[in-house]
Amino acid sequence: MGRTCERQLLVLCKRMSRMLFLLSILTIIPCTSSWMINPSLKKGGRNIGSVKLFRAPVGLRESSSALEQQTSPPLLHASSENQEAWRSKRQEIDRIEREIDIATYQTNLKIAALAEDCARRKNTTAAVQAIRLLRTLSHPDSVAYNSVLKTLAKISPARINLGEVSSSSSKGRARLSKSGNGPSWTDAAHVAEELLKEMVSLHRQQVAANQQWYDRLAKGLLSEMELEQGAPRVRIKANVRSFSTVMDAWSRLGDYEAAQKCEALLQTMKDEYEETGDLALQPNLITYNTLLSAYAKCGYPAKCMELLERMSDENVEPDVISHNSVLQALARSRDEDQGERAEAYLRKAMNKVRLNGRSYTTCMDAWSQEGCPERAHALLKEMLSNYERTGNENLAPNVITYSTIIHAYAVSSVPDKAVKAQALFRDMIARNIKTNQVTTNALLNACASSPPSAEVIAMLKGVYQTVVRANKADHFTFGTVLKACSNFFPDDASFATLVFEEACRRGQVSEGVLKQLRFAVPADVYFTLVGEEHDQVAEILKNGNATCESFVAGNGPDPTNELFEEYDLTPSLAASARTSRQTPTTEGQESCRGSKMLLQGLSSKTPW
Repeated sequence: MGRTCERQLLVLCKRMSRMLFLLSILTIIPCTSSWMINPSLKKGGRNIGSVKLFRAPVGLRESSSALEQQTSPPLLHASSENQEAWRSKRQEIDRIEREIDIATYQTNLKIAALAEDCARRKNTTAAVQAIRLLRTLSHPDSVAYNSVLKTLAKISPARINLGEVSSSSSKGRARLSKSGNGPSWTDAAHVAEELLKEMVSLHRQQVAANQQWYDRLAKGLLSEMELEQGAPRVRIKANVRSFSTVMDAWSRLGDYEAAQKCEALLQTMKDEYEETGDLALQPNLITYNTLLSAYAKCGYPAKCMELLERMSDENVEPDVISHNSVLQALARSRDEDQGERAEAYLRKAMNKVRLNGRSYTTCMDAWSQEGCPERAHALLKEMLSNYERTGNENLAPNVITYSTIIHAYAVSSVPDKAVKAQALFRDMIARNIKTNQVTTNALLNACASSPPSAEVIAMLKGVYQTVVRANKADHFTFGTVLKACSNFFPDDASFATLVFEEACRRGQVSEGVLKQLRFAVPADVYFTLVGEEHDQVAEILKNGNATCESFVAGNGPDPTNELFEEYDLTPSLAASARTSRQTPTTEGQESCRGSKMLLQGLSSKTPW
C-alpha cells in the first residue's frame, strides 16, 4: 500500500513538472534565448525583433492542454524503469550541454586575452591564434565571434593570408602580415566583414531550427529523443557591437573607400533595426564615432559635419570624441585655411563639450599643416594656462603635443626655428614629459633645415650624440643627420661617413638613409661606402636583405614618400640627385669594405 501511494505521488510530481515545463516553453525560454545574446533585453523593454524570432507558435499557445496529452503519455504513464531511463538520458544531455558551455567559455577567455594582446601590441600572431580557436569550437557563440572581430580590428590595416581556411571549415591555418600579396591575401577588415556575414547567416539558420522545433512540438511530431534534447539554442547573433567593430576595422585603413564601407554597414544595421525593432541593432554613439573617425582619417570635414547633424536628428548626443574627429578631418583636409577653420571649430565646440588635450593637439596639427607654428605654439600656451588654472588632467600636454609643435617649427621657414624647437624640448623635459624618437627626430630636422651656424651645428651634434648613446637612434635619425651634413658640410664628407657607418653598425640602413647619403657625400665617396656594383638603391636593398623586398616590390609603405614628408624633400631634388650621379670609371669594380659594412647594416633588424 505504501509503495502504491509513493508511485502515485511520483506520478503527480511528474505531471506538475510537465506543466511547469510547458509554462516555461510558452513564456520563459524564448526570452532566455534572447537574453543570452543581448543582455539589454532583461531591462524590460519590448523587443519586437526578438519576440518575432523566438516566440512559440500560435498553435502551441492555443492548445497547451492538447499538447500535454500528446507529450505526457510516453513519459508520465511509463513504468518506473522507463522513467528512470528517461531521467538518465536527460541528465546525460544536461551533462553534455554543460561540457559544451564550459569548453566554449574557456575558449572565449583565451580569445578575449588574445584580443587584448592585439589591442596592446598590434600582435598579428595573436589574431591568427584567435581565428584558429574560433574554428575549433563546436558550438561558437556571439562572444567568441565578437572577440575575434576585435582582434582583426586592432591589427587593421594588416593583411591576412587565409590559405586553406574557409568560413565553413572547423579547423584551418592562417597567416598574417602587413605586406601580404597574392590572391589569398586580403585586408583584416575584409576578413572581419566576412565573419560578420557568417554570424548573420548562422543566426538565421539557428533561428529557423528553433522555430521549426516549436512548430513540430505544436503538431505533436517530435520524437521522444527530440523532446529530451529540447529546442535548439540560438547561440549566435550579430549586434551593434559586432557591426561597430567591423566598422572600426575598415576605418583604420584611412581611405575614402573604407569610409564608405563603414557607412554601408551603418545603413544595413539601421535598416535591420527599423524593420525588426531589435534594440540590439540600434546604432549608438560608438557606432557614429567610428564612422566619424573613418571620414576624419581621409580628410573629409564636410562629411563629418553632416554626420553630426544626423546624430542630432536621431537623438545621439555627440561627445568630445565626435568633435575631435571633426578637428582631425579639418587638420587633414589640406585646405589653405585649415588652421583657421580648425581653431574656429575648437572655439565653437568649447560651448558644447569639455575639450581635452587631444582637441588642442589636433588643432595644433592643423596649424602645423598650414605652416604656422606660432599659432600652434599659442594654443599650447592656452592649453597650459587652462591646465594650471583648472587642474584638469585631461588638459595636460603630453609628448605628442610637444612633438607636434616641434615638427611644425621644423618644416616651417620661421627664423631661429631650431632655437625655438630646442626651447620646447627643454620645457617638456622640465615638466617631466618623457621624449621619444619622434620628438628627437623632429628637433634634429629643425636643426638640419636651418641656416648653418655654430649654434645650430653644436645643437645638432649634441642631440645626435645623446640619442646614439641612449640607443634610441632609428633610420629616420640617421637620415635626418645626413640631410644636415649636405646642408652644413657640403665640402667635408668625414662626418657624413661616420654617421653612415654608425647606421650600418646598428642595422638602421633604409632607402631614405641611402638617398640622404647620396646628397651628403660626393659620388666617389658614396660608391666607396656602398660598393660600386650597386648602382641602384633598390638593388642594394634587395640583395642586402629579404626584409627590404616589401619596399622594393611596393608592397609596404613607400619610404621615399615618408622621407619627402619627414625631411621636407621634393621629388625634384631626388630627380636632380639621380641625374648628377656619376658613373663608375672601372666596370665591375667594388669596395669590399663598403659592401661588407652595408650588408651588416641591412642584415640587422630594421624598424620600418
